Amino acid sequence: MFRIGEEVFGRDGKLGELSRVVVDPGTHDVTYVVIRHGMLRTSERLLPVAVLESQDGEAYADITGDDFEQLQLFDLSHYRAPDPDYTGPPGFDATAAGGANTQLDAYVALGPLTTMGAAARVMGFPGGEASTISRDAPLPPAVAEGDDVLDCDGEKLGEIETLELDEDGHPVRLVVRRGFLFSTETDVPPALIGSVRDGAVTLLESKASFQDRTA
Repeated sequence: MFRIGEEVFGRDGKLGELSRVVVDPGTHDVTYVVIRHGMLRTSERLLPVAVLESQDGEAYADITGDDFEQLQLFDLSHYRAPDPDYTGPPGFDATAAGGANTQLDAYVALGPLTTMGAAARVMGFPGGEASTISRDAPLPPAVAEGDDVLDCDGEKLGEIETLELDEDGHPVRLVVRRGFLFSTETDVPPALIGSVRDGAVTLLESKASFQDRTA
């Protein structure tokens, strides 16, 4: 069983942390996991879930560090529609720069008062805002810890605290976190997952039903 946030090891040591999962929009099964590697210069790469296995309670892939460096880089813009209102600061547009200046763009998106808890939307978000832009073909969505969990009417219930999957990529546990200072955690049966798209999980039940079941 694998969980977002846990460490992943290869033949010659740690490869990184499992930061996201990429979901088949038709079956809701996980097809790839995203492994974040590095400290100062981080990168994220796509690893087929079929390569992952559990050894002594740890996530393991039978590849070397060199093999890992040959894996395809994960690009969030391939999995979420870009924010139509985003315009990068002069000379630092994320699209024009190939998304290379992500730290500056994150600061621009959150605003100058992030440490004060008063985030301000400055010049739009750098492509990370979930969008309902229509596409000619659906893209496989990617979700991570902290992404939204919605009820069947699209109303937010909370955020993903834990998402666990078995070795075949089937979700086996979803934990929803609700609240800020005094948060609560609720286990949701995977059978209640209705859809996964644009960084959000939508359940098959209403908010009232969810609250009644978790009361």
